[in-house]
Amino acid sequence: MLEMDPTTMARKLQPLEVTGLLHVARAPEDARVRHVFLTRSGERKLDEVLPLWERAQNIVRSRLGEKGAKELRRMMRELIASESETVAQSSVGKTR
Repeated sequence: MLEMDPTTMARKLQPLEVTGLLHVARAPEDARVRHVFLTRSGERKLDEVLPLWERAQNIVRSRLGEKGAKELRRMMRELIASESETVAQSSVGKTR
């Protein structure tokens, strides 16, 4: 599962919206909520890259085995969580 705070998510989505791969809209019932939609261009790009991602996943599984691939994903989640905490701590007290 992908876990990301709303500010980081908005920052990550912005370049994809600017390049026309997705559209972000406010929810009519709650202005704090955003709905994210793939555009036709985004769908085409996903069709293009999904086979590459699947191939990469197969390579990792073939080299590490299913157990090793699962362990690698766990370690990567741990690393990402650790980095997110470090970034959050380093921004405490900073003003924008």
